[in-house]
This record gives sequence, C-alpha cells and structure tokens, in this order.
Amino acid sequence: MAEDLSLDLEKLCLSCMDNPSDPVSFQRFQNECRRIGNRMISASSYLVPRETRMVYNTFQGSGTIAYGRTIIEFASRGRSMDNVIARSKITIARKISWMVLLDTSNSMTGWWRNRRFNRDVDEETSPQIAAKIATLAFLQGLDRKLDVEVILFANKAVGPFERRERIYRDIITSNGMGGSRMDLALEKIIRRRWTKREGTRALIVITDGVVESGLKAPGLPYLSETEIQGGANRDQQIRADSLVQERTLRHFRQIVRDGVSVLYVPIFVDENLASWRSGTYSAREFVKELEVMGVEVSPVYNTASMVEVLFAGLNRLASRSGYQTNRRANLKAYF
Repeated sequence: MAEDLSLDLEKLCLSCMDNPSDPVSFQRFQNECRRIGNRMISASSYLVPRETRMVYNTFQGSGTIAYGRTIIEFASRGRSMDNVIARSKITIARKISWMVLLDTSNSMTGWWRNRRFNRDVDEETSPQIAAKIATLAFLQGLDRKLDVEVILFANKAVGPFERRERIYRDIITSNGMGGSRMDLALEKIIRRRWTKREGTRALIVITDGVVESGLKAPGLPYLSETEIQGGANRDQQIRADSLVQERTLRHFRQIVRDGVSVLYVPIFVDENLASWRSGTYSAREFVKELEVMGVEVSPVYNTASMVEVLFAGLNRLASRSGYQTNRRANLKAYF
C-alpha cells in the first residue's frame, strides 16, 4: 500500500486544505481515499458477529412443538391445529454501530510542531494529513448502509455527524482547533447513550496521544499553545491537564464496561511529543493505562503506514472481541 500513501495524495490533501472551494480536488481526494478503503476492507476479512434467537410461529409441520405455549393457546382459543405453536432457532447478524473520534487539535499539525519545537516539519508529513487520509479511507470504504458517525475534537467536541459531504469537508479543511479535549468527545457519546445501543458497538480514536486541557499559561514554555488563557502559573496548568486526563480515563473505563470495543490509534512519529508529560501522563504513559483497561492500541510510528496500522488494529480488535477471522469472507460481504 505504499504507493497509495505517496506524497501525491498528501499534496492533494494539503491542496484541498488550502483551496476549500475547489470541488474537483475534493472529489478526486475522496475518490482516492475510497479506493484505498475498499482495498483495505477487502483484504481485512472477518466474520460479522451473529446471535441465535428463538422464534415462535404456528406449527406448519416443521420445528419443535412448544408445549407450554400450545397449552396456553388451547386454553384461550380452543383445541385446534391452528393453535399449535412451534419453536425454531434462527441465526442473525448483529447490528454494528461505528463511532470515529478524530483529533483535530493544534498538536496534530506541522505548523504547531515547528513553532513549539523549532523544527522544519512539512505539513504534508504531519500527523493530521496521515490521519485525514486514514479516516476518509475507513469512512469511504465502508458500505453506505452501515451505521457510522464521526466526532471531531480539539478544544471542544463537534458532532456526531453522519457520513455526508459536510463532515468530509470539515475533516479535510481542519488545521488545528486548539487543545486536545478528548474527554469532551467521550462524554458526548456517553450522554447520547451511544454506548447503550443494541448490537455491537466499535469506537475508533485517532489522535497524537496528547490529552490536555487546552489552556495556556501566558509566558510559560509549556505544551499547549492555544489562545485560550489558562492558569497564571505552571502548577495550575498541570492540575488542569491532570484533571482532563483523569476524566478521559474515567470515561474510557465506563465505555469498556458498557461492552464497547475500543481501538486507540496514537500517532507516535515525534519522540519529543510522545514522551512529553502534560499533567499526570505523557502520551506513552497514557497508552499504558488504556491497555490495562483492555483497550486495543495500534500505535503509528511512520505516517506512511497509517492506513495499514489502522486496519491491522481493526482486525486485532475483531479477534479480541470474539469475531472469527475468515479469509473467505470480508466485511462488505455481509452488508
């Protein structure tokens, strides 16, 4: 898949960001992402979870007679062959609901990393470009009949959105929207009771792994670089970041307890940022806490392999969640 994630596609994404009114570039970029997504989903095959249910119908010569229900029917409607009840088992595919949380914070961008670390990072190779390509490949590759929603989060959580042109445009044109308030995105799906939906629920979180308050203490050389004014000193800002991190972990625990399958995709292409401690945890330390909970973690160490890492993580998530991997079947075949 290396040819799919060439700089041409990355340049096309950057061109769409710079020229949001160019419909031709937007459509071309979406088509390329759809092609990548279709290929990856076809190669990433696993069986959709199924469940067995008992159904009761009027006896038609097949199935097993349900004596208890038949006696009730006889007592209420009279003894007749029309009131004999049979039971049988049917196997149905469980409904799958997908939710994608995409980090659109400042730290995902190249311009922010250049300003923070005094480096020369091309925007084409920044985490946000790889994340956009991978996210659109997943969204565009899935069958349109599937239940998929998207939330963008930075200093606030926006969404959830269904898969429409508006959300594709919002994903592509975003270029840093403040701090990384992942807790607000998780809180939103909990309050909307998405975690309680019937069937199988799968949550995908794509981020650079930095969870912080988005508040900026003026004049301090600290991680966050939003324009939202924060505490007057470093200690106050650390406490604010720690509070956000603890709230985020608490939401993850609740989501896992609710039976949601969670895939966490941190982009660790910058060792400085991955090891930089904001609040209580660095991005790497935060990942360890998630692994203890049972969250499937699929770290990205090279933006060129972002798509492959995302879909590899989805396959591992399917195996851990009890889906039987089968090369003869693929996800699209069931919808």
